[in-house]
Amino acid sequence: MCIHNKLNLFQIWKYNGELLPLAAWLDSWNENRYTIVEEIKIRRWPYGVARGYPTINGTPSDIYTYYPEWNSERIIHNAGVYRWKHVNVKLVNGTYVKDKMMKKKVRVSKKTKIYYESTIIQFGKYKGSTIQQIFDKDFSYFRWLIFNVNIIVIEPDCMAKLLERKGLQDQELFGYNRRNYKIFSESHTKVNNGKNIL
Repeated sequence: MCIHNKLNLFQIWKYNGELLPLAAWLDSWNENRYTIVEEIKIRRWPYGVARGYPTINGTPSDIYTYYPEWNSERIIHNAGVYRWKHVNVKLVNGTYVKDKMMKKKVRVSKKTKIYYESTIIQFGKYKGSTIQQIFDKDFSYFRWLIFNVNIIVIEPDCMAKLLERKGLQDQELFGYNRRNYKIFSESHTKVNNGKNIL
């Protein structure tokens, strides 16, 4: 889902956890055109320099060749105007395509908790296992939990440690979980460092 309405590229980057690359669409473009932002340098908030490349349905395009600053330094034109929207993408065979799964609206649940490595899951395939155990044993199932079970949000530092220990750089998973954490953290009680169970 696109969490934010029209912003500039630097705000989109900030509000999405400062994760790169990111994709964004300018409101004067056809919806199949979007830019992949690979580098952000803030000069004076909320402005700076954004570098990347334009695409049509994720395939690199030449639409920026009219701008000398893009030809020489890959600087994205109009990065500071408040007419951009975030586009959820995933990497498929070297191309950033729109991610339909990410468009699902996050549903707030009374049972939603913030989970840690030692939090015990009391349902499903790995009932009685900790988050750490599920992550280590079946990463594909762990990933499925984050994207599909609305009562589980992993504390972001915990998620970073889990990924780092396994040598993984799953920005899609980390970013999606971090956005959910921001949505839920103000209105839900955190599990007390794994001591509570559902």
